[in-house]
Order: sequence, then structure tokens, then C-alpha cells
Amino acid sequence: MKYIFFIVFIFWSTISLQAQSDYPIKIDDIQIRDPFIFRNDKDQHYYLFANIKPDSLQNSGVQCYRSQNLQDWSLPQAVFDAGAVSWADPQHLVWAPEVHYYRGKYYLFCTLTNEEQKLEQIGGRPPVVKRASVILKADELLGPYLPFEQEEIVALSDWMTLDGTLYLENGKSYMVFCHEWVQTTDGTMEVIPLSKDLSKAKGPAKTLFRASEAPWTRPWLNYKGVKTEGSVTDGAWLFKDSKDRLLMTWSSFSEQGYAVGLAISDSGKVYGPWRQKATPLLTDGNGHGCIFETFEGELFFVCHSPNSQQAKAIFYNVTENEDGITLTLSI
Repeated sequence: MKYIFFIVFIFWSTISLQAQSDYPIKIDDIQIRDPFIFRNDKDQHYYLFANIKPDSLQNSGVQCYRSQNLQDWSLPQAVFDAGAVSWADPQHLVWAPEVHYYRGKYYLFCTLTNEEQKLEQIGGRPPVVKRASVILKADELLGPYLPFEQEEIVALSDWMTLDGTLYLENGKSYMVFCHEWVQTTDGTMEVIPLSKDLSKAKGPAKTLFRASEAPWTRPWLNYKGVKTEGSVTDGAWLFKDSKDRLLMTWSSFSEQGYAVGLAISDSGKVYGPWRQKATPLLTDGNGHGCIFETFEGELFFVCHSPNSQQAKAIFYNVTENEDGITLTLSI
């Protein structure tokens, strides 16, 4: 009997060691801002998309970690090189990568920048530079993600835009994105209709709301040490609740620092009208997240905290209520 026990022990030890070697990284060891989780039903894994910090040997880009349990992750694999986009600075960090499966292909939404390309400057304001939320495509989840042949910027090319996300409604596709506060002073949340292949806009952008419309937001009073006032819109994520309301988590700054707020479209439509919850869902450096459903059917919200280069992915349980949702710290 003891020999059987020994064989079983060796078998499970081998399985455990194999699992450790496949997923050697703990979630707490991954520095990440704007985390995005893609649940892949095809292989029963979660995919965490993050930016790649550039150096003398590599460009900026996007990489992906893989996990079965949200705690233990694989080594990252590069899926996008910012050098693939002709106008982007490959040494500037890629912001807010997220991936969507749509009509048989995978689409990467992310924000690219080139600070050497100046747009029309505004007196007394920070530099207005080329920054755009772009859409790239791939045949496989792990890329490589490449631009469309025409490399079109979906929103207006003279706008500074960021943090684009895909939303589908009644068979139509839209990009919800932010118009940068640097250019507008009062940052806005915008929506623009997309073509069926997501390669270009199919109509004008429409403002959904301004940052200052949320009672909890507070303007920045300086930017990179320069006295400059402006209200931020960041990181929209949209989802329907059980009452058929369309909810949007988004981020800005509150009296308690970087925060997550909630906007509600009671019509259930992306064009709103949108109303703001009076108080933020999270404060103290939590921000820019997304909601996803686990393989066990639980709703999680993942965001980064603190709001610094040392940020990590933080998970919260999502619970619906009459006022929208509540977020409770989870794993």
C-alpha cells in the first residue's frame, strides 16, 4: 500500500512542478497599469494584456500573460510592436491595450503617441501632440497584431484621443474613447460608429459626457510641475446589468486621488443620456479597469493600484444593486 501511496505522491508532485514551471509568475509580481483580462473559452485560460517598456534592445508594444486561476501566470509573450505603426514613436509607452474577438478575428485597441509630432498648440496649456486610440487586427489571440492597410485613425486625426474600447449594440459596432483633457481642458467621453471590419469611422463622434459632470471629480492643478488646470476622463468599460441598463465604469481624479466612477444610461443605449453616480466606486489610486466573468460565473472588476509605475492588478467582486454596482476587494 505504501508503494501505491508513493507512486501517487510522485505523480501529483510531478503535475505540481509542471504547473509551477508553466505558470511561474505570481500576479503580485507583475507591474501593470490599465490591466485587461480576456477570458478565452477555447482553452479555458485567462489572458492578461500589458504594455512592454521600451529600451535600447526593443520597442514599446503589448505583451500577454496566460493563467488558469488569475493568480499564477506564464512568462509574457509579445503580441504587438509599436514600430508596426508608421507614425507612432516606438519608444513611447503603449497605453490601455485591450483585445476583442469580433467576426472571426481578434482586435487590439490601444493608445499610441508621438510627442515629436505637434498638433495645434493652445496658449498656456501643455504640449498638444499626436496621440490616438488605434485599432489593430490579428487572426490569432496572441497576434501578431498589425494595422489595417490604410492605417486610418478612427477618431479625428487632429484630436488627442486615448483609451478606446469596443461596444456592440443592435448589430452595430462603436468605439467609446476619451478626448484628452490636455486639448479640451474638461476631458470628454466620446463615441463613434465603426465600419463592419472596424477599420474606419462610419459617422461623426458624439460627446457622451464631460469629466466635470460627475460630482466627485476634481481638476488637476498642475501637469508635470507646471500650473495647469484640467479634468481627466480615462478608461471606459461598458456592460449591461440585469435591469437592461447600460453601465460604464471610468476613471478620473477625486479628492482621494485617482478613482473609478460609474455612469448609467437608463435607456440601455450607448448614446444615453448618461447620468453620473454622485460618489466614486473606488478611490485612493485605484483606476482604469474592466469587468469580466470568470469560468465559474463570477463577475470581477480588475484595475490598477496605486496610480504609479509600481501599479499592480487588483481584483474586486462585482455586485449589482439599485444604484448600479458595488465593488468588494477579492483576490
